[in-house]
Amino acid sequence: MADGFVHDYLSQYCEEHVPYLPEGWLEIPRYEFDWNVQPLTGEKMLDLLYDHTSVQDAGELLEVDVLGDDRKLCGEALVRTGYLTNQENLTGDDQTVLQSYKLFSKVLKEALVDVEEG
Repeated sequence: MADGFVHDYLSQYCEEHVPYLPEGWLEIPRYEFDWNVQPLTGEKMLDLLYDHTSVQDAGELLEVDVLGDDRKLCGEALVRTGYLTNQENLTGDDQTVLQSYKLFSKVLKEALVDVEEG
């Protein structure tokens, strides 16, 4: 609670508040800290990807080198949508990242199909 207060308090006085997170961590929505957080799906997932990440086309996330050159892009998308924590993204082993990406890509495919059909 105090962390949220300080963040909001500082934000009132700075147009762009100074980043206070460790290098490589993402500022994530407040709901991430609720007890029963569920990863995003459907349109909410797509909206968040387009509005709060550097992803231009969500479909590009289906054909990436998640452990290689595209690790940063994938990590950002996985953390923002709730499929990985910041800590897992930065220090997790490859298996953790791959399992999260498999689930994420499956849900992303479904979301893209739903949007095309809808």
